[in-house]
Amino acid sequence: MYSKIFNKKYKSKPPYFMVILQVLLVIHINFLTIPYSLAAKKNIGENTKPLILANSALEENYQSFLHFSQSYHSFINEYLKNQQLNTKVLKNQFKTAQDFYFQGKMELAKKQFTTIVKQKWNNDWTAQQKNWIYFSFLRLSQITNNLYKKQTLLKEAIAFAPEKKPNPKVFDPPFLKKYKKLYANTNWFYITDYLKLQKYEKIIINGKVFTINPNIKIPITASQPFRVSLLSNKSAIYSTVMNYVSFSSKDFIPIPLVTGTCENFKNYSKPLYSIFFTNTCIKNSQKLAANFATNSVTKTKAEAKTKTEAKAETEAKTKTPLSLFLKQSLAPLKKKKEEFKTTKKQMWFLMAVAAIASVFIASQFIQKPRTHKEGFDD
Repeated sequence: MYSKIFNKKYKSKPPYFMVILQVLLVIHINFLTIPYSLAAKKNIGENTKPLILANSALEENYQSFLHFSQSYHSFINEYLKNQQLNTKVLKNQFKTAQDFYFQGKMELAKKQFTTIVKQKWNNDWTAQQKNWIYFSFLRLSQITNNLYKKQTLLKEAIAFAPEKKPNPKVFDPPFLKKYKKLYANTNWFYITDYLKLQKYEKIIINGKVFTINPNIKIPITASQPFRVSLLSNKSAIYSTVMNYVSFSSKDFIPIPLVTGTCENFKNYSKPLYSIFFTNTCIKNSQKLAANFATNSVTKTKAEAKTKTEAKAETEAKTKTPLSLFLKQSLAPLKKKKEEFKTTKKQMWFLMAVAAIASVFIASQFIQKPRTHKEGFDD
């Protein structure tokens, strides 16, 4: 009898304590994921150092270590980050060229845009940088009077950035039609030889980064040269300008950055980067630099120190009090404090949500006298 009453009473609603347990479980999972999300943000911070992979080490262990590391980032990421160094110069050149164009100073604009496109193979440009160079090709074609030159510039733009298209809000329909026709008539080849590239992780073609895998397929024009860079965490960066025929016949042999074992190795990287062998064997770059300096031919103290250095050293000893602790920047401590505050706010918010949910669910099970307002007659 009691079981029938219970089943009838809770037929459409689960027991409230089960719902509360589910809510608490969700809150608990959220608390567990907060520290990991914060750690992931730290991994891409500016304070991390590049870490190269020893030739004898495993890529899987290296990537697993970097995933949880708050001190290091990969050698490939270091290289890609450094490609942004010329952004300001190129941006200013592009802005100047555009200013000349809108002022009607076409000869000056043409000269400035030409300066930009000549740099197309100087670097593995980022997407933003590549946009400026690509647009400069289009602008030059637009303002050039020579028909053959117009077509040549469009072909170069297509070969340089086949993944891009002209903006229809900037260029007129006849220009877009001509571009579309040239693109459709372009003779394409494709880089698909995985075995040739499998000892590298990334390949960059005219600034566009591709991950090397068995399904790789990169479009290349038959006639135009291109800049190619091959990236690996354990090998020196290979960069050159070549055409498709040269690429197809070339054998790419990686040059290791580090040879040997954890106990006996040689580091050929410049500058000397930290090295990953295993999770328990990481050679710090500072120690490597110290060892390098110790093994180098050194001069005597009398030859190494000048009178000025000796005087400065004496003054430092007399004026500067002895410190037993290393000086430490307060910036990392402030950053940790801010992150702790953010985490604390998230915790309080989730606890408040749990409490409100619990009260709401419990209130649904409080039995009240049924009246006509709930759909029943008196």
